[in-house]
Amino acid sequence: MDKNFEARLSTWKKQYSKQRGSYRTGVWANIDSHPLDTIFDDLADLYQNVPDQQRNAFSKIIVMLDHEVLDCLLYIRRIGLRLELTKQIHLFEYAIAITSLCVDFADPRDLLMSIMLLIYGAKKAGMNTENYINNYMISNDPKIKGLFNKAVSLSVRNLELTIEWFGPSEWKKVENV
Repeated sequence: MDKNFEARLSTWKKQYSKQRGSYRTGVWANIDSHPLDTIFDDLADLYQNVPDQQRNAFSKIIVMLDHEVLDCLLYIRRIGLRLELTKQIHLFEYAIAITSLCVDFADPRDLLMSIMLLIYGAKKAGMNTENYINNYMISNDPKIKGLFNKAVSLSVRNLELTIEWFGPSEWKKVENV
């Protein structure tokens, strides 16, 4: 890894340590303006911009503790609503990057629910998620693609329950998901 990468990662760790856990005071508050949104956007951008051969090494130097994994899961969920509100499609790629970083640490069920909310928001933003997942994902990790494909294939009822239990209030009274 080069010095610029190490400096950016060090800066990210310092910024994160100041905001760690702050999503939990209001998971759906301050969408697109919460400090952790920016902090995780920076980490995702850093992950996306390392050369492919260094991406695996990057994933190995990020060791996540439970609170970091939870913040990652909440970030992925929040991206769904951010996509709907801002139509910034690059955020979907950011969510994939953060998914790639936490896949080895997160409970697969929690990660699947987060991905379901992400995909729902992406669809509300007009994104063709199935095409994107199959043809454009930055992650070639079969675990990541498998989780995204499973999230797409789950029943409407599973999606409705996930939104009801974990989604933002704007999505709670969804008809014909």
